Amino acid sequence: MDLRGWVMKEAVTLIDAGVAVGLAIHRVVLGLFGLSRQQYQQSQVDPKKPLLKAIKDKIYDASKSRHHAFNLFGDSEKLDELEDDHFIEGKWKELDINILVEIIQSFNILELTSSSIAHKTCDLTMSNSNYIVIPMEPYIYVDSRSDKMLTRVLKIALSLSQGNIITLIFHFDQCPSDDQLIYTAARCPRLKRLVLLSWNRIKKSEICRIFRMWKDLESLIIHHIGDPSFFMSEIAKNCKNFYQLKITGPCDLSLAHSLVAFLPNLKVLSLRCSIVSIDSLIFILDRLKQLEVLNISHCVLIEVPFPFALNRVIKKLDGSILEKASQLRKFFRCMKDSCILCQRTKNDVLMKWHRYEEVLWKANEVESLALRIDHTESVVSGCPPPLR
Repeated sequence: MDLRGWVMKEAVTLIDAGVAVGLAIHRVVLGLFGLSRQQYQQSQVDPKKPLLKAIKDKIYDASKSRHHAFNLFGDSEKLDELEDDHFIEGKWKELDINILVEIIQSFNILELTSSSIAHKTCDLTMSNSNYIVIPMEPYIYVDSRSDKMLTRVLKIALSLSQGNIITLIFHFDQCPSDDQLIYTAARCPRLKRLVLLSWNRIKKSEICRIFRMWKDLESLIIHHIGDPSFFMSEIAKNCKNFYQLKITGPCDLSLAHSLVAFLPNLKVLSLRCSIVSIDSLIFILDRLKQLEVLNISHCVLIEVPFPFALNRVIKKLDGSILEKASQLRKFFRCMKDSCILCQRTKNDVLMKWHRYEEVLWKANEVESLALRIDHTESVVSGCPPPLR
């Protein structure tokens, strides 16, 4: 397929998808027809209409400015057809190829973020931080350009959201600063779901402030926790509806004790792709009485406490553990030598997600924790069904 054909196919697919491409189309149309800010405000999307239909209406309305309408469709003879609403519905493929190319090239983080805002979600996974590891706290250094870009995106996205964001998703390699996360917390007072793996640059005092502002928080996806008792205690004090947690780092007895002590009402826990001591697993199964769903898929279970020796790996769960797990509503596990993710967990110890396909860090066998439900074959291939 040549470039022109590919562009046409992708553009039509994106347009049919709706929200994200609609924003890009809208931006191109505003530029082509020279609409003023006042005209733009007067033509805002009617919240009662389906968004894609409203965007098409905008194009139809803008096309009445015949001075520039031929630039959109590339043929002045089509102007009369614009008066027929069926043209807007059925002839997207007749858009000029240059316009389609411009639409595809026009996407940036702002449009992608703004399109999610319509669903009360701010998804920042299209960008990450440019950083290096350093030997002293906070153990990473983020360059100023990355910081400025994240600050700019947060300011625009959170301003547009008007405090309505419920789900906030950072890329696994995004490392916000104290100021950036405090700014975000203050403008997302209704937040219920947070995906933020890196907390390296957030001081303990600021973590307290952040969780005080997120009283409605219910779900958290996080990487390795340096001081689990402090972290869990802050969640317990401030987030009374909290019930769901995913940790992508080692799970030892210290973490297990913190979970039991501070989050006894936890219902969903995922330790997917982590190193887990067998003692901590047993402790969680015995003491987290309200736990309903546990995911240890692609974990490496070890017999000895940390620091551990990977030659002491447990290959198979014994009957007593399976009996305890049978009390749960769902228990996900995968410990196969042939499983690619199990092999990667063992080789990496701390999963190096940047080495692998983007979809892998977003996936989860627990549907409510998955950032994308369309798991690839490499994610689920060979995994046994959950124990119910």
